[in-house]
Amino acid sequence: MEVDDLHSIPDFVYSKSYSNVKYVNLECTPESAIGKIATLEITNDNNFVVFDRKNGKICLFDSLGNYINQIGHRGRAANEYITPEAVAYDKYSNQVVVYDNATRKLIKFDLKGNVVSIVHIKDYIANFEVVDSLHYILFMNHRENLRDGEIGYNLKIIDKKGNIVNQFDSYKKDKMNFRPISEFNFSHQMNNLFFKEYFSSMIYQVSYDKLVPLYFLDYKEKNLSYDNCEKSEDVYKIINRDKSIFCQKFFKSNGKFIVNLVEEGTLVLNIQEERNPTSRNLGCSAINDIFGIVSTVNIVNVHKGKVYFSIDPSEIQDMAINIKKNRFEGQKEYRKGRGAETTNEDINFILQNADRINPIIQICTLK
Repeated sequence: MEVDDLHSIPDFVYSKSYSNVKYVNLECTPESAIGKIATLEITNDNNFVVFDRKNGKICLFDSLGNYINQIGHRGRAANEYITPEAVAYDKYSNQVVVYDNATRKLIKFDLKGNVVSIVHIKDYIANFEVVDSLHYILFMNHRENLRDGEIGYNLKIIDKKGNIVNQFDSYKKDKMNFRPISEFNFSHQMNNLFFKEYFSSMIYQVSYDKLVPLYFLDYKEKNLSYDNCEKSEDVYKIINRDKSIFCQKFFKSNGKFIVNLVEEGTLVLNIQEERNPTSRNLGCSAINDIFGIVSTVNIVNVHKGKVYFSIDPSEIQDMAINIKKNRFEGQKEYRKGRGAETTNEDINFILQNADRINPIIQICTLK
């Protein structure tokens, strides 16, 4: 994958990459009120597991957005979590796994919110994911109690009882380079699991017994390397000085790479063909010329040929205010960058959803 100068790129145009856009309004009740979606998982039945990290809440919604129930609750009982930091969906058992940072536990719930199992972890972790029906992968946060010269590992494979069965990416305490913590380390494509470190250009394929380099994201002279960095400040100095590009999120679906890049603090969406790298749609701002006007480049998930985004209700509220203002002043509504008038369907969608409180899930079907 190669990326040119992002300053010269046009807007990301929805119709170039998507064939359809639809929306799911998440029902808002006192039990299901959501702030910001940190993690969105899609179950085998196409229901949604929504994780609001700031409020420590995990909710299950059906495919139409109707609230079903919470997955666990905050508390200090053995079957509760105090500070949930990461959530993963286990498609093999149709259950949800929650990492509680306060207690260093992986708690598995069924979709009704009942505790199925609890795994205690020796060290704190930054993130985790389900590898297969028998294993988890842990991305460590480097708080292992190592003696000088002792070898530690950034990635550990454990079984469902918590036993370590494999370890990857070794380091020594006295030579431990900086490894940034991120919530966007893992992504799935069918039965494939991908791993990337936050500022790295390498994408790995993960199995319980292998960590295989698979893709290299080539940003040419802007490639970021932190091999000689010992702390986070070193990396951010490089970013500010060299205007480096790094990959924040990586997904693959329908023979396409779907990637969020960051350059100089600006989030960029790039969708391109795996076999034809020059065929791509790239932009730091987006034009939704399909349906609903509202657009974003910040991916929350990619699943079975569909790209999922979270729309903040305040964006729709602002659009509704502008539409009403334009109507009052006798002006026409125009879609940004298109020059054509918005349709009545577009406008009605905005006005009908202006009073929403929960985030709205935007689902874009890849061509």
